[in-house]
Amino acid sequence: MGGKFDTGDLLLHRGTRRYWVQLTPSCDLGNGKADRHLLVAADPLLEIEPFLFWGNVELEWCRIKDAAAPRGGWSRDEKTRRTKLEKDYKDLRAGCKRVILGRNDRFFHLPKFFTVPDLLVDLQHVKTPADAEMGEYERIGGLASPWPQVLVNRYNRQTGEWYSMTPMTKRFLGEFQAK
Repeated sequence: MGGKFDTGDLLLHRGTRRYWVQLTPSCDLGNGKADRHLLVAADPLLEIEPFLFWGNVELEWCRIKDAAAPRGGWSRDEKTRRTKLEKDYKDLRAGCKRVILGRNDRFFHLPKFFTVPDLLVDLQHVKTPADAEMGEYERIGGLASPWPQVLVNRYNRQTGEWYSMTPMTKRFLGEFQAK
C-alpha cells in the first residue's frame, strides 16, 4: 500500500472527512522501510484559532469602530472595551498574517483549489496510521515541488533536536567539561 502515496499528498479520511498531508519520505514508502505513515492535519483555515477568533473580533470591531459617540462621549468602561477590542483585532490580524505569509514554522497555508477549501496544516497535529489503515484515506491531490520538501523541513524544525551527539560532538563536550 505504501507505493500508493507520496510525500506531500493531500489525503481525505473517508470516515471523518478530515484532510491530512502525507510527510513520510517517498523513498521510505517505495522501499518498504516505513510500516507507518506520518500524517499532519490540514484543517479548513477559518475553523482554526486564531482565524476563527479573529473573524469574530473583526465582525464586532467593524460593527462598532465607526459608531458615533453619544453626547458626552463614551463611558470609561466603553472606552476600555473599545480599546481592548481594537488591540485584539490588530494583534490577531498580525498573527494571522504571519501564518499566511509563512512566518510561523508550525503552520503552513494551502490556498483553496477547486473543491478543497483554504487549509492550514498544523505540523504539531500528527497522526501515524499503520500501512493497513491507509485504505481509509483517499488521495485528493499532491503538492508540487518544492512544497513537500518545505513541509518536511518545517516539520523537522518543529520536532528536531538542536544538536546531534556525533562522536566529534561528544569529544568536544568532554574536552570542554574537562577545562
